[in-house]
Amino acid sequence: MTNTPHTQISLPPPLISSSAIAERVSQLACSISEAYVESEPILVPILHGAFVFAADLVRAIHTPVAIDFLAIRSYIGQTSTGRIETLKDLEMDIKDRDVLIVEDIVDSGRTLSAILDMLSARQPRTLEVVTLLNKEARRKIDVAARWIGFEIADQFVVGYGLDLDDRYRNLPYIAEATMPPHQQTS
Repeated sequence: MTNTPHTQISLPPPLISSSAIAERVSQLACSISEAYVESEPILVPILHGAFVFAADLVRAIHTPVAIDFLAIRSYIGQTSTGRIETLKDLEMDIKDRDVLIVEDIVDSGRTLSAILDMLSARQPRTLEVVTLLNKEARRKIDVAARWIGFEIADQFVVGYGLDLDDRYRNLPYIAEATMPPHQQTS
């Protein structure tokens, strides 16, 4: 087994605790259940960051749902590449279906806007968004989520599915990722 160099970060105390996340996911699930009481929406978690949020959310929704996955890459480390790459597309036909995109975080809006454009072209009946985190301070493109878990400041966060170079997804809470001084770049 070879060691792969990873970016090391120091983790301050949680910004959002696991208990606060669990409570908010339950509230979101109740609201989503009420909104889709007469339909069976297709939930579309955006991989990889939204998988933990989606797993908890779908188990808390009280109405039937279908699930399909979309894998998108738009970041390398803490830097947005400015473009999105589809790594895994949907397998289900979403035409004339209610579709709920499940996002981990909405910041600049570029990725979500591209996803909304891509899925809108497939003619769903409705297309809505639920996001765990909303970072309005970074917004470059006007996109909105119908359901928002938490508003956060302009800080890079990890945990509960969110990563830095594929690490820290397994943290049960959300924390700010702070680079040690010897790894920071100006």
